[in-house]
Amino acid sequence: MRPRAAGFAVVVAAAALVASGCGDSVSGTAAPEIDRGDPLAVIETALETMFTWNPTRDASGADALERARPYLGPDLASSTAGESQPGPGSQWEQWKHDEATVRAEALFLADEHPPDNDHTVHRVVTIRQSATTPNNLVLDENEHTAWVVATKGPDGWRLDSLQF
Repeated sequence: MRPRAAGFAVVVAAAALVASGCGDSVSGTAAPEIDRGDPLAVIETALETMFTWNPTRDASGADALERARPYLGPDLASSTAGESQPGPGSQWEQWKHDEATVRAEALFLADEHPPDNDHTVHRVVTIRQSATTPNNLVLDENEHTAWVVATKGPDGWRLDSLQF
């Protein structure tokens, strides 16, 4: 693994640990509006929002986690609330210097999972992150597999469990 890629993995792992315990998610504004009646849209948006970072605007990955909060169920949201955040580290500072944006893409895998029902959906998802400069030079790429659960509440679906 290249040294920069190793640092990238450390930052990703730190965000994953915090998460497991937005208009435009890249720009750092409020969470995008989505169909809360579609559990897959909620899972995809939650994960992409959590793992899309803009080091020139965000203090750390915790800012993206905060943007994802509208898509998180009470258990996952409360497990991330008030936890001490790890420092962003040297990789974050390099991305900031390079004016890089880390974009996440969530892809559903055709993997076995428990059957869906009216209130619970289980999925296996790959989260791909790419750190790119403003001129689209790819600095780093990383991929993680996650097992997720979404549950339906009175206001629609929410991501309730995230395990790597």
